Amino acid sequence: MHATGRRRIGSYCAVLAGILLALAVAGCGSVQVQVITGANLSGEDIAQTVGAQIEAALGQTSVLEKLVEAQPQSPEALLALALAYQRDGDTARAAETLNRALALAPARVDLLRARAEVYAALGKYHEAIADLTAALEQEPQNADVLRRRGDFLQQSGQPGAALDDYRAYLALADPQGANAELQAWFEAVSAALGDADAGN
Repeated sequence: MHATGRRRIGSYCAVLAGILLALAVAGCGSVQVQVITGANLSGEDIAQTVGAQIEAALGQTSVLEKLVEAQPQSPEALLALALAYQRDGDTARAAETLNRALALAPARVDLLRARAEVYAALGKYHEAIADLTAALEQEPQNADVLRRRGDFLQQSGQPGAALDDYRAYLALADPQGANAELQAWFEAVSAALGDADAGN
């Protein structure tokens, strides 16, 4: 195996060890992980196999709550718990948990995007747009964030600004104009939002 491959597997194993240790400290020692190794199994394959098994265990909100108790300063643990709360329909607790995560890592784009989705679910589009704007300050070329901010701008009654974001998204996602599906989508949304903007 090449040195790069060994380093990757070593990195995956280190991450796995940290997760399992946190689960054990959190009183979740019943979680068992099995890794099937083989001559043709890459580090990525091992990570996906282990990750799927851990995800099944971490899918339980109660397990994630214990994990956060064990690692209260971990933005990753807090994000996982917030997503579980959101999945369970508890958007208020999801927002509170993401506030804690962002207090620890205010520039994390994944945390800002997650809280924006929670804010939007609560009907707080101004706050959702603000979070995605902050995310774009960190990653101005993030096409997905641009499109999502466009969605929230549209839903908050700002069709002109939404169209600007959609146009910027298209320029990043399909710079050559070769994706017929995306081009058709933009033509449709441009017509709809142009009419809406003209009516305001």
